[in-house]
Parts: sequence; structure tokens; C-alpha cells
Amino acid sequence: MCRAKHVDCVYRQTPEGNFRERLEALQVSHPAAVIYRAIQTRPEAEVQEIVRRIQAGADAETIARQLSTADLLLRVHLEPETRCRY
Repeated sequence: MCRAKHVDCVYRQTPEGNFRERLEALQVSHPAAVIYRAIQTRPEAEVQEIVRRIQAGADAETIARQLSTADLLLRVHLEPETRCRY
């Protein structure tokens, strides 16, 4: 219909689609979701350390931030050298 009128088509997002996007964003960024995913996917030694921190009283935001920071440091450490050396 838009093409026949030679105008740009503009679609409004349905409330269901909007809620789905918000849910997905929360699942990725919410500290509890980050910790839960780490417990599911990390090696047993790391999981034990996460649980130890939880039991020691660390809040979810701190643990999630530490997990994210550790991931970033690991990526930087594992990234291969791309410059040429002569």
C-alpha cells in the first residue's frame, strides 16, 4: 500500500513486540540474569567462587560487574596480536 502511494512505510510496533524486546534486554542486562547465566555456563571452580561471593554478602550488581570485567579482561588477553613486527 505504501509503495503504491510512493511514500515510506512506517510500522508501529505491537505492544507484544515491545514487551518481548524489553524482556530480552532485561535478560541480558539484569544482574541476577547475568549471575544465573554464569552459574550455568562457567567451569565448576568459577561457579564455586560466585556462590562463595553470594554467601559472603556481595550484592548482585557487584558480582555481575566483576563477571563482566573479568570477561572483558579475558577477551583482551586472548585477542591475538594484529600488528606486523619486522
